[in-house]
Amino acid sequence: MKDKNRSLIKEYAMKWNLHDIKRACQVNGFPAFFGIVMLFGLLSGGVSRADEEIFVSDFLTGLAVLLPIGLVGLSICLHPVKREKMYYLCPMDHDTRLRWIWQAYLCAGLIHLTVFLTGLIILAVLSGYEWRAFLLLFCNDLFFSFTVQADEKEDGFGYSLLFVFFVSVYMLTTVMCLPFVTGAEHSDTLLNLLLIAAMVVELPLFWKILQMIRRKIQNAGMYEEAVVK
Repeated sequence: MKDKNRSLIKEYAMKWNLHDIKRACQVNGFPAFFGIVMLFGLLSGGVSRADEEIFVSDFLTGLAVLLPIGLVGLSICLHPVKREKMYYLCPMDHDTRLRWIWQAYLCAGLIHLTVFLTGLIILAVLSGYEWRAFLLLFCNDLFFSFTVQADEKEDGFGYSLLFVFFVSVYMLTTVMCLPFVTGAEHSDTLLNLLLIAAMVVELPLFWKILQMIRRKIQNAGMYEEAVVK
């Protein structure tokens, strides 16, 4: 069991190389997207308040929230469900291959969640404010941790649009949540609306994405689907 876990973690870590990172950034436009989000998120809480000490605190708080998003977002780009072609040439039957792909997906999701939880712990130490905001961030991070990037050619335009909409809602609610964890003045009504949005909007979206992921994993387990076609 330990050897299998080490193999899964090793396989996950192997994708974190300069070549794959560069390719993922070029294909997905990741640096520009994340740069805009980081800039907006880090400045949204502190710019409106002139106190330099408060600004630094808000900046660090925003970094604890948004840096894990950047790392996990890049990881999602680096770790698609479909494996490299050489992977399918290994002597492995269909059920074993399918089980391994499921385990690799869950392993990546748990690593993502660990990164997010580390950020939330740092956030709690830095701020320690509104518990509902932490609940919202945790739910958001839980959903995002187990998300897989949609591919328009493979999944169709509908699922690609669904994925983009889900990520947009996730980023919007997360960034809007930052003032609540920095201790800035805020409206309880707005925070409650954000929580409702996370449950009523994101949860059904994530459920649909899970259906897409299940189909992608089933297809990835088939040699004919992954290699021959």
